[in-house]
Amino acid sequence: MENTFERRPWLLPILLALLTLILLRPVWAATGQALDGKDFQGMFYPLHEYIRQTLLSGELPLWNPHQFIGHPIIGNPHAALFYPATWFMWLVGTVRGLNLSMVFHAWLGAWGMSQFLRSFTVNNRKVSYVGSLLAGVVYGMSGWAAARFYAGHYNLFVIFGWIPWSMVAYRYALRRGTWRSALPGVIVFVVMLLAGYPPLVVYGGLALIALWVLHIAEIEGTTQAMLTAGVFATLQLTVIGIGGL
Repeated sequence: MENTFERRPWLLPILLALLTLILLRPVWAATGQALDGKDFQGMFYPLHEYIRQTLLSGELPLWNPHQFIGHPIIGNPHAALFYPATWFMWLVGTVRGLNLSMVFHAWLGAWGMSQFLRSFTVNNRKVSYVGSLLAGVVYGMSGWAAARFYAGHYNLFVIFGWIPWSMVAYRYALRRGTWRSALPGVIVFVVMLLAGYPPLVVYGGLALIALWVLHIAEIEGTTQAMLTAGVFATLQLTVIGIGGL
């Protein structure tokens, strides 16, 4: 199996996609059937259906007059008005769009974690494809992920799908060692912020800090070289954070 992946590395995301589709078949194959998590029913389905209807009527979804004495939609992080997957929901319908978005981000997180593992070397050899495949399955199809489906934690699950890619991007920047190489990290951080659940973005930031600590611990050479590399890694992480904000 390892030799197959070596010759055709593109099979890894495809296999993860197939596993995701098999595991989540009741979600993506359902026609008009909503996920019944409490947060889906109480927040996300009503919120995005109202946004969709507002757009179809030719208005901008800036204000919701139907809850409390009204509140701003554009200022509600859960609305995620500027996140591309939200636009997809407006096109295909709220229920189906939310269902498909959950499936997509499960696969995205699994693929991202497999790529993150592949960025490491053990005994001067990259982590195996089979090992990275297992890491993706454990991450994207874990009990924690299933609990988010059950509870209906949509925005949280979206960012869960992007956190591994933020780590992949930072690892890329550390390996390349240039200012330009920090740009993918900035882009991923922007996407995470737009997805609508700031608390989990904080956890994503802690993951990047943990990577920074690992990088500092792995630096070899003279004291001056270690100090220079450590400072530059710190500045790259700062650029990713400030650039994303």
